[in-house]
Amino acid sequence: MTHLDHTDSALILVGHGSTLNPDSSAPTHQHADAIRRMGVFGEVVCAFWKEEPSMREVYAMVRSKVIYVVPVFISEGYFTQTVIPREMELQGPITERNGKTIRYCLPVGSHSGMTAALLHRAKEVAGNIPTSETSLFIVGHGTGLNDNSAVAAKDQVKRIQEMGLYAEVISTYME
Repeated sequence: MTHLDHTDSALILVGHGSTLNPDSSAPTHQHADAIRRMGVFGEVVCAFWKEEPSMREVYAMVRSKVIYVVPVFISEGYFTQTVIPREMELQGPITERNGKTIRYCLPVGSHSGMTAALLHRAKEVAGNIPTSETSLFIVGHGTGLNDNSAVAAKDQVKRIQEMGLYAEVISTYME
């Protein structure tokens, strides 16, 4: 099995979700659909904190003996270090349970390609506007419960500022 062939494994993408905005989970579902089409994993499912399926019930949705859990978050923080491990009963990067191996991965936002993904998305949203006349806001969740929640957004702002593409690049937070 190569690193791109996990057809005998399951992938669980974990998002925040919302009780107020049903569209908030759409990007996570779209990401799962794209990965399914690639055929890299035998099973690809989503789980959410504020929507169904919940993090606690998602294991019943997969049959694979090896499960990769990937947080769809921009950074390490309260949700990735406290909520997801607690709700999914994870003991660390590798958890053995009921004959299954659960591998807890870093959040997608920590991937080295995140800067390119953010720039690509900004271009999609405001493609006709000159970047030299544009302010780019990087929105992170943020929380007073864990200082790491803001680190990734700040790092992305710094990287994009150093490229000199936008008039200004600013981090902002939901909390």
